[in-house]
Amino acid sequence: MRKETASKTLSILTIALLIVSIGPTVAMAQSPYQFDYFSNNVPAAPDATVYIANSTNPYVTLCAMIYVFDPSEFMTTCCGCLVAPFGTLQLSVRNNLTVPQIGPRPVFGQIKIVSAAATGTTCDPTMSITPTVGLRAWATHIQKAAKRNDYQITEAQFAYFPLGGSLLADLESQCAGRTAPQGVCTCY
Repeated sequence: MRKETASKTLSILTIALLIVSIGPTVAMAQSPYQFDYFSNNVPAAPDATVYIANSTNPYVTLCAMIYVFDPSEFMTTCCGCLVAPFGTLQLSVRNNLTVPQIGPRPVFGQIKIVSAAATGTTCDPTMSITPTVGLRAWATHIQKAAKRNDYQITEAQFAYFPLGGSLLADLESQCAGRTAPQGVCTCY
């Protein structure tokens, strides 16, 4: 009898631990806010690529609101790109996301993406964004190898983080300070 009680208790504790450990991951994966980095964005290195996929139902077009920062957290570029239902957007870090920029082209930095509802046929990353879960992003990372001018490429999925109202307002506000063509990334 005692052995059965101990076994049941252990089973219940194992299930509870599993629920607690998976819970935050499941909740985080449903956030419309994603974050990753880029590195070695120099002419001698291969170009990094960001892939953004719309994983919603076949009738929902979403916007990828993209915000690019240098290592000091200065927003260098921003843009909003339409992503068709079950569509994929492929962007070059060098040619789409960091040019034309304000100031020198960042060698290292961060890319923040907010998945948002599309309003018609345009995506405005500067105001009235309605965050909507549905986009998934991956990026290639350019890693400097031990040999001079030798680089290796790795790939990883963007990390999900909670999106608070103050963070969204800050991203919109910083982006609103950019004027085309400087500080506006491209979607093609």
